[in-house]
Amino acid sequence: MAVQPEAARQEVSLSRDMGLLDITMIGVGGMIGAGIFVLMPIAAGVAGPALILAFALNGLITLITAASYAELGSAFPGAGGGYLWVREALPGPNGFLAGWMLWFAHATACSLYALGFGVYFGELLLHLTEKMGVTIGLPPELFVQEWLHKILGVAVIAVFTYINFRGASETGKIAVLITLGKIVLLGVFIVSGLYYMFLRPDWQGSFTPFMPRGSGSVVTAMGLTFIAFQGYEIITQCGEEVKSPRRNLPRAVFLAVAIVVPIYCLIVVAALGGINPGAHDLATNWQWLGAEGPVGLVKAARMIMLGGPAIGGLLWIIGGLLSTSSALNATIYSSSRVSFSMARNRELLRAMSHVHPKRRTPHIAIITSAGIVTLMALALPLHDVASAANIMFLILFLQVNVAVITMRRRRPDLKRGFMVPLMPYIPIVGIATQFFLAINMFQFSWIAWAFALGWIGLGVALYYLYLAPQKKKEKERAAPVVFERVPPDFETYQVLVPVANPEHMENLLLTGAALADRLDGDITALNVITVPDILPVEEGIRFLGSAERILEAARDLGQELGVSIRTVARVGHRVHQAIINTIEDDEVDMLVLGWRGWTAESRRVMGTTLDPAIRQAKCDLAVLRAIAPIREIKRIMAGVTGSPENPLVLEAAQAFADFLGAEVTYAHILQPGEPISDVIKQHYIEPEDSSKRLPITIWEAQSPAAELVRRSEQFDLLVLGSARESAVQQLMFGSVTQTVAKQAKCSVLMVKRSPGPVRALAREMFRPLEDGERTEVEVPEDE
Repeated sequence: MAVQPEAARQEVSLSRDMGLLDITMIGVGGMIGAGIFVLMPIAAGVAGPALILAFALNGLITLITAASYAELGSAFPGAGGGYLWVREALPGPNGFLAGWMLWFAHATACSLYALGFGVYFGELLLHLTEKMGVTIGLPPELFVQEWLHKILGVAVIAVFTYINFRGASETGKIAVLITLGKIVLLGVFIVSGLYYMFLRPDWQGSFTPFMPRGSGSVVTAMGLTFIAFQGYEIITQCGEEVKSPRRNLPRAVFLAVAIVVPIYCLIVVAALGGINPGAHDLATNWQWLGAEGPVGLVKAARMIMLGGPAIGGLLWIIGGLLSTSSALNATIYSSSRVSFSMARNRELLRAMSHVHPKRRTPHIAIITSAGIVTLMALALPLHDVASAANIMFLILFLQVNVAVITMRRRRPDLKRGFMVPLMPYIPIVGIATQFFLAINMFQFSWIAWAFALGWIGLGVALYYLYLAPQKKKEKERAAPVVFERVPPDFETYQVLVPVANPEHMENLLLTGAALADRLDGDITALNVITVPDILPVEEGIRFLGSAERILEAARDLGQELGVSIRTVARVGHRVHQAIINTIEDDEVDMLVLGWRGWTAESRRVMGTTLDPAIRQAKCDLAVLRAIAPIREIKRIMAGVTGSPENPLVLEAAQAFADFLGAEVTYAHILQPGEPISDVIKQHYIEPEDSSKRLPITIWEAQSPAAELVRRSEQFDLLVLGSARESAVQQLMFGSVTQTVAKQAKCSVLMVKRSPGPVRALAREMFRPLEDGERTEVEVPEDE
């Protein structure tokens, strides 16, 4: 975890002056924007009347992820929203990429709304000229030109950039006024459309066939219009500026969804049902709307809104301008808050975390985000902009659903204003549906996918080429090497043995020596000088003399055993972090740890140091519970299973046999009447290579753990790997292996292969927060 300087923390506090109505209207404003006014006609041309179903299904998916946002938003009410939750919950680059994609998604959505505003403002000029006789002094054909729409979009970006610079209080008040106004206008459109629809005796024909282009078109329309449902994400960006966030954030999220979804469905019904099919030259209303494109609803309003073509069309255009501008306002706000939060966490330029001394707003983040929005509005076509933003939001929401599962497990202690029911099943449904919608968008716009992948690729490169090395340096500063001695003939295969207690050192180094001898490697003996949290790491150097004495004893033992031992001392606040740093820095191949066979903490499996070291180590592991001197070992039992760990079990057992001159018994335990598995036969009993055949002893028992404990009296050492259990059970060594290690009457060596990327991710996702770890998201008390 990055160390945050005190000065950096003092410059980034935001004032809390937004109430429930403010943030609900910001969310509604973020939803009812270009997604409905500009994209709805295009989506109608894709799905036909089934667009009603597409909106309803999107609303259902929205409720699933909105529940995750409500829980996390009430638990972590800070600026940054989904980015900070993913950063807190998921390992490696996930958090940075979530912020990177969210910044892009909001900036892209903002560009879409700006272009939508330009289209509608051009339509306003055209309407005033052609329908109301207003003389503007410009040719009407100019008002439909794309370049003019882009210029108008850039102008409105500048206006709302200034509004956001003025402060969140002004932002919230503007959002309330604009959003309430456009809801009234949308209501007029719906009432007018339904009125004309029911005047037509054949209105049902406008909805028949309901799904003219098949179910696939519904899925495509869902992906295209999903951006119209992301306003609840914007609500959580306000968390640091909201009064009583634990109470107000969940309420605002669900209120915004409850307001918007019925409005969307009714607008589709009113548009498709209210238009007289004889008023245009296409076979169906949905085909006509699709052909008209972004201005389809403007032309529909001229036909059906109260007040006739002149007044009705003007009212709808005003509604479109209010909707696109309010959504633009909300997304400039949210994109600047994401970049501000990333900069505060030192993942973007530090200057973007500065807060204006008078306005108390992140002015540099606002200006930078507005610059990106402007460039994208000028450079990209509208439908590809919308598709790319949809893809990014879907991926982000998928990550948030994973994060809510992880954080419920990691931080059950957090005070939550709302909790997702039926955990984890509801978030899993959200993950599956969002993944499917994102992949399906490739059919509509492969350019959007290429653009999205390019942005993600740029973020991955930035993370691994810049941020990851920076984080590694910070870790090294947290546990620096203060002493090192390397023998001249040191090998490349590395066996790391942390040593602290001279009484146990011999057993651990003998274990490391046996393994290193078998694998043609050498040992690194590590001693960690721990420093209390209240003191700087450098204070540990005062205790270097004690570490040097322990390491000198380790070198003497190495000479006695005939093994090269490199000795290293590190200083740090936590032993496990120093061990992990050494593994990463030296590319260690195997870690040898000692275990006393019990732990004083109920929430720990093996102990405060061992649990995090075992979970986070990306190398082979050997954990020794010694109840007698290792030098005296003569009889070894190696457990034979079909587990992927078993080859390492056999290597370790043979290593002790060769190094100490001991005998090995290879045992396989079966339930009574259970046949020997094909894996055991093919690999150990009847292998193609006869030199790999093992003299396996078969034991029958109802309980493998109880049988191993009973027979442990016959041996000096049991060598065991992970049992064949679920992935979650195997996060350590598996319950069977750990039970035997605790209860056996002889020494036990537990071995485990280095985890692959999937298992490493599972370990990180499901591990509890370790001592000294704390959330990087501020969790304030309600006012």
